[in-house]
Amino acid sequence: MYLLRVGRLRRWGFERDAGRPEDVAEASRDLRLDAGEEGLSVYHVEREGESLEVAVRFALTCRTNPQHLDYVVFPSELASDLGLTVRYIPSEHVDAFLNARHYEIDGLTPDLSLRLAASILACAGRRVERVREHDLLALGTNLCRRDPELKSSLKGHWATLLGFPVSEDDR
Repeated sequence: MYLLRVGRLRRWGFERDAGRPEDVAEASRDLRLDAGEEGLSVYHVEREGESLEVAVRFALTCRTNPQHLDYVVFPSELASDLGLTVRYIPSEHVDAFLNARHYEIDGLTPDLSLRLAASILACAGRRVERVREHDLLALGTNLCRRDPELKSSLKGHWATLLGFPVSEDDR
């Protein structure tokens, strides 16, 4: 399974229909590559609870402030069945846990983005989740207690928000 971290809950909801071109077009907006990106970043998840942990770690290490985080989990075969290449790409901008799970989907064209969006929308096994802003603080605190090394990767004001001491070097 892969976790698409950039999903917007309203674009992937189960009321969306893979047979309606407007729904597919809307969902495919989350599959567009940003300027400078060569592949679509996704994170590989194995077990049920791992997707939530990946989402929280992403929020803590890639975003500077708490905000809702929507994500979509879908089978990896949906990309490879379209002939897209899915490959492990290490990322030095994330903590070790995320780095070990960071993949990119290469070869996305506008047409293939539409086809992948349609495949994901048609997949009954996809999961669409939201981590609410106010839940991130408690989840982040618990995660940092379980993995003290994560504190060194926190971005922005997360250390202060989570109640961890901030050294002069971190300011």
